[in-house]
Amino acid sequence: MNSIKKQKLSRREALKTLAALTGASTLAHLPGHWEIPKIEVGSLPAHAQSSPGPITLSNLSVDAFGTANNCISADSSQIGTLYDTSFNYEALDGGIIAGSGVVIRQTSRFSDNSETREITTGYAVQGNEFAGTIFYSTCVHFGSSSDMRVEISLTTPDGRSSNSLSLTVSALPGAQEENQDEGSNTPEYEPL
Repeated sequence: MNSIKKQKLSRREALKTLAALTGASTLAHLPGHWEIPKIEVGSLPAHAQSSPGPITLSNLSVDAFGTANNCISADSSQIGTLYDTSFNYEALDGGIIAGSGVVIRQTSRFSDNSETREITTGYAVQGNEFAGTIFYSTCVHFGSSSDMRVEISLTTPDGRSSNSLSLTVSALPGAQEENQDEGSNTPEYEPL
């Protein structure tokens, strides 16, 4: 009778065989000659490479604080009504820190004039440099106007600007129907 001998394959021999088969398969699929590699290079426009993240404002609120005729302008020439203003901010790259050069631009439009002021002090920041709420108060003299259109935006010290928010604020009944010293009846507002 024929005797069949069983041969055991060691792990080392199995790995050698597998490596030889893989190498042979790879060599069989190589191209006949080498070609120069093709590299495609692109670049972003300058503004896309270095533009900081946006500053987004939301939830503008302007509310009368107390009763009509409860404040006096900084030069003591006009009686006004105190309004508290607040809005939320989100700055992906940070930079919103009270007293660090952040400028709030508020434009107030009345029926017969408009005025823009830059508010650099006298505001409070609740939150951190990336997200939170800004609060400040203004003394508004409506004059003969019954409402005021408020528009705000923000600029950081490094020149980044936010979107603008706006809303219409009505004068409280009886607000500023006459001046303290019979001076001008021109509407205006003053940050406090």
